[in-house]
Amino acid sequence: MTEDLRWKPSSWLTVIAAAALLLVACLSLAYRWTLPTDGWTINDEVQDVNAPLRQNVLGLPSGLQPGDDVRQVQGIATISNGFTASIDPAAYTRLWQPGATVRYVVQRNGTEITIPVQLGNWTLRDLTSLASVQVLVELAYSIIALAIGIFVFVRRPTYASAQVLLFIGAVRLTQDIILVLPYGVADLLVPTAIRPLALLGYYSWGILLFPSIFLFSLVFPQSKWPIRRYPLPTLLVLYLVVLLLMLVTGFGSAESALFGYGGVAVFGLFSVISVIHSVITTRHDPIMRPQVLWVGMGVAALAGMQAFQNLWGFIFPNSAGFGTIWLDALYSLSQLVLPITLAIAILRYRLFDIDVIIRRTLTYSVLSAMLAAIYFGLVVTLQNVLRAVTGSDSQLAIVASTLAIAALFLPLRSRVQAFIDRRFFRRKYNAEQAVARFNAEMRAAVDMDDIATKLMDAVDGTLQPGKIVLWLPGKGRTNEHIEKK
Repeated sequence: MTEDLRWKPSSWLTVIAAAALLLVACLSLAYRWTLPTDGWTINDEVQDVNAPLRQNVLGLPSGLQPGDDVRQVQGIATISNGFTASIDPAAYTRLWQPGATVRYVVQRNGTEITIPVQLGNWTLRDLTSLASVQVLVELAYSIIALAIGIFVFVRRPTYASAQVLLFIGAVRLTQDIILVLPYGVADLLVPTAIRPLALLGYYSWGILLFPSIFLFSLVFPQSKWPIRRYPLPTLLVLYLVVLLLMLVTGFGSAESALFGYGGVAVFGLFSVISVIHSVITTRHDPIMRPQVLWVGMGVAALAGMQAFQNLWGFIFPNSAGFGTIWLDALYSLSQLVLPITLAIAILRYRLFDIDVIIRRTLTYSVLSAMLAAIYFGLVVTLQNVLRAVTGSDSQLAIVASTLAIAALFLPLRSRVQAFIDRRFFRRKYNAEQAVARFNAEMRAAVDMDDIATKLMDAVDGTLQPGKIVLWLPGKGRTNEHIEKK
């Protein structure tokens, strides 16, 4: 353990890089907070337009409307597709002042119109109006995920997987911090505002986050060939290739965006291939196999929640309000499962509980789905029958269905458990069956030699050891043993 706590140069570099990212994000947020603003946020989800407006957060009086595409500010063209500032600092200082009125040229319904717009400043009250439940939960998730990464790193600072986990947590929190304040027209005018926002808030998916995810797959549960043989060139390729390609093509161009999205796709695909390689090569390793299973359980939980959220949106396409907000919040909280399972896998804490957890999760997931289907089927069927008999709805269908579910729970759970054990945990199932047979045979056994033989047969059939030695107490101070190879 003393060796694990001794920091290496890579440990210091990881901490410095993570701290630098968070510091730049906080400074950028604070700087953008001081900039005068028209109070409108830009809708970055709308394509093929310049600067489409979404919402007037400050409520300053103006003739602007949601969906207006800002084309010019005081005769200076705005450029949003590449996050490229379109005004020099001197012109910005002269034109963009709190309380001033500037002239916007916007495109509305295909027609360009000129609108005077009053400028103001951000306040804390404005920030709270922007902080929805989902935003707060995502920010809290990123903070907790980083805290988990710090905890794992402090316990295992020399582990490459712990270092990468810390850096990934810092990147995710950096993204959330810098995007707390949505960008507006002011950001499009100032280079010192738009460039950190673009690099750390949007382009970081392709140049930081997904390369780090791929790097984690290369070092966990053990270092693979590229990072083990050529560590420095591998790191340079991961973190510089996409960034250099985007710089060469120019941030904001269609080519740079293509490289950014392409980086996400390529690194995501490579991560999947690397994970599959880990699953295949560690399936017989007694330590690394549970580590991979822990991570797989975290990924499965996250994917399951994402599938449920998509299914909810498909079934209730017009759902909005409280239910949808808390569904998004629940999804954000479910993302904590992955960092927790990663921490368990890296620290090897209660590592071998994974088989029990997977077994119970499978059992109760299948059982819950079956009971839910039976319950709703019984309710619908009984309601139709009672409506046909009595001519009205009755609570009797719900009561009877509830009692039926209560009666079915234990026998159905036993059958589901037996099926899952036979299908997925065959060795455990065979061991339990052998123990059950041994217990049944022992009820009628009276001869010590016969008991010893059956005991060793049971141990041999369940554990399959290379050698069995059974010591039996003899008379006086002597002992005898029965050996089986």
